[in-house]
Order: sequence, then structure tokens, then C-alpha cells
Amino acid sequence: MVTPKDPCMEGLTPDCFEEHPEWAKMAFAYRLLCAILPPWLTRRLQKYLLKAIFGPGVVYPPGYIPPPGWVFPPGSIIPPDWEMGDPFPDVLTIPPDAVFPPGWKPWHPLPPGVFVDPSDLFPDGWTMGDPFPDGFVVDPDAVFPDGWTPDDPLPDGVTIDPEAVFPIGWIFQEEPPEDAIEPPKPPKDDPDSRIPPLYIEPWEPGPIKRPTDILPPSGPWFEDMFETFDLSVWDDRSSGEGSVTNPNGHLRFLNPFGGNLAEIKRVDSRPWPASFNLYFRLKYVAGSRTFKCDFWTGTNELQINFYPPDRIRINSTDGPGYREYNLGSYLGLWHIWNFYVVGGLCWVYRLGHLIDSAVPITIASAEPGAMYFRNATEGDILLDYFVVEAI
Repeated sequence: MVTPKDPCMEGLTPDCFEEHPEWAKMAFAYRLLCAILPPWLTRRLQKYLLKAIFGPGVVYPPGYIPPPGWVFPPGSIIPPDWEMGDPFPDVLTIPPDAVFPPGWKPWHPLPPGVFVDPSDLFPDGWTMGDPFPDGFVVDPDAVFPDGWTPDDPLPDGVTIDPEAVFPIGWIFQEEPPEDAIEPPKPPKDDPDSRIPPLYIEPWEPGPIKRPTDILPPSGPWFEDMFETFDLSVWDDRSSGEGSVTNPNGHLRFLNPFGGNLAEIKRVDSRPWPASFNLYFRLKYVAGSRTFKCDFWTGTNELQINFYPPDRIRINSTDGPGYREYNLGSYLGLWHIWNFYVVGGLCWVYRLGHLIDSAVPITIASAEPGAMYFRNATEGDILLDYFVVEAI
């Protein structure tokens, strides 16, 4: 005799409510809570709401707490050999609909919407004069106002390195158990498809519409970790005493003095996705002039100029043609830079912290698909973990 499939395996449908009314109501209320409340209220709720998360008869590993918004239908079995991965550190604020791409590592940029609450990093009783906890990058010129406490905003020149809040050996959970009902995804292939009744759909219009700056990436469109320097992918356009080399798994752009060039351009130029998430890790070892990152999508130009020790510029259609940010010295420090572009507007992040939002980048149709990294002035720059994700 074949055992009929539990209707809740298809989601929180009317049949599920009929079969398991008490659990379905709790699960629906929990998912609604995760959809409409801010992350700082929901991020630690899961351990108190296990009856809503796990339906009757669910078998799960001791101590397992799933991500916000996940529920498991009655009768589900989470295999004992399933790799749970390690829990995210409590200091991370993670919205229920945050998307961590496959293969994500702690040194990769935090997905849009995910951030570290600085006040959570300080131990009880910390006062000015005590050593800063792991994770803080404090510029020597940073000035803390009199009476500053960990609950106050961080002064200019103080940032957080998200990688430092993860313990050594932390493992990322990539795939959910087979029976998990995850937060709903938008229909992609069939415009007439509909999410089953009683699902909270944050991509649809209405009072809980998902912000455009945290749309989910669909996966890497282009990536190069620069563990090697592949000349079939990049054209080395260096001249004079400028050079691009690959020591220790990073690209090094070295220009000993002005009048030389250390530059690469992508060989395979093709139009970009209309909306994309771009990030890379960069360390400005030395220098006092410009390092340019230039990306031509076919409709826009995203140009980022680094002016050490403390400034960057993003080309823009407003003001003087750019927006400039003084961020405190980044010389000698690895920083992850993230540029999230939707409809010609750019959200700018450093180390997971939002610097500016909805920057209107330059409209340009020349050189569709071209990518440049250019050191045309005196400087020594390291670069790796370059990724472009289609949205």
C-alpha cells in the first residue's frame, strides 16, 4: 500500500490547512512574522518558535535551528548525515529573504541586506581605552567624540571586517534538506504562474514589497578569483615599467612611478546583464594617485576611482559627474567593495556597510562588455575575488 504524500509537502496550501490546521496556522504566522518585522527583531526568534517551524513528527538533528522563514511539514525527516553547516554568528543581522550564493565564504561580501551590528561585538563592560574587539578596523586618524559608547554610530575611519566575526573553520550550509519549505521564490519562467495560496510573496506589489536593492542574484555571470593570471581571459596592456603579476594568488598592479601603465582588459567583451551585483577584494599597498576600475555594460558605465589614502569616486550623472566619499584610510588593508546596480542605479558597499544608495551612474553605450583595471600612476595594488552576478 502506498502512503499518500502529506499535503503540506506542497506548501501552506488550503489542503495543508485542512489536514494540519493547528500547525499550518502557526507556520503561517511565523512566516508572516519573518516577512513583515525588521531583522533585528526576528533574527533570534527561531529557537523560541520550534513548534511553528517543525510540524508534528518531524525528525531533526538535536540543536538544529533553520534559517528565518523556513518551515518543515509534518513527517519530514532531516537525514542524520545531512551537513547542517555552522550557525551564522549572532552579530549578523540576516533578513528572511537574504540570499547567500552557492560557495559563499566568510571573506566574500555580505549579501545585500545582511550586516554586522557593531554594538553586538563589544563585551559587557567595555569602555574607551580597552582594546577593540576582533573585526574592527580603526584608522589611526579616527576621532571618537567625548563620551562615545558602543551604542553610538561608528566615527569616520572605523569599519568592520565581517570575516573576522566568523570562527576559524566555519562551514557554510549550502543546500536545504529535501523537505524544507523555504521562503518563497518569485516565478521566473512562466509569467502566468502563481505562488500557492497563503504564501507571503515579497516580490509582489503591496505593503511588503521587497526593496529593489536586495533582489536575489541568480549566480555568477563572470568571476575570476585571480588565483592565476589567465591571459586567455585578460589582455595585459601594461607598458614601460608598469606590470601586472600574480604573486601569492592575487593580481598585483605595480607602477613604480608616473608615465608607466599597469592595466588589464577583459578579452571577451559582451553586453552585461541589465542588473548585476559586482564585488572584488582590494588592498592598496602603497601610492598616492588613482587606481581605476571601469566597467561598460552596454547601457551604462560604472567607473570606480580610488584616491588613496581615504577617498573613492563613483561616476554619476548628477553633481560634477561623480560622487566622492571620504572613508578613512584604507592603505595597507584588505577591503571588500560591492557595487549593486539595478536599472542604472548603484548601491555602494564596503565591508558589507552601505556607503551610498541609488547613485545614478553614467549612461553610455560604447564598448559594451568591456572591463578595465588600470593603474596609470604611481602605486602598488593587490586585487582578487572579482565576481559579477546577474540579478
